[in-house]
Amino acid sequence: MSENEPVKTNGVDGKLISAVAYFGVIGLIFALVLSKQNKNELVLFHLKQAAGLSALVVCLILCFFILIPISIIIPFLFIIVFPVIGIIYLGVLVFFIMGILNAVNENMNYLPIIGKKSDVFFAKYIN
Repeated sequence: MSENEPVKTNGVDGKLISAVAYFGVIGLIFALVLSKQNKNELVLFHLKQAAGLSALVVCLILCFFILIPISIIIPFLFIIVFPVIGIIYLGVLVFFIMGILNAVNENMNYLPIIGKKSDVFFAKYIN
């Protein structure tokens, strides 16, 4: 095997594991299991980024379900808050796409806004 060839373990390389991590919570769990066999810097980096995005999505879903009963009481809140939440969800979708593209291209670029925070926070859990 030459130095330029990617390291493969059981037929799964780091690019694939890194990309799978961005496919929701189930993809993240699947990638965590696969990363036990193939620990490299690229996989660990993208696992932390994907974990940060998944945590953000869970927080947004909780906010959404908390705001639904409040918006029934205060209809004006519905008009203002829900379009903002929709725009935030669209931004998170863009972050997921950026993460997948970074993983496939083997780039280790932090995602905007949450990337560095995810790396610091999940460093103690994903290593």
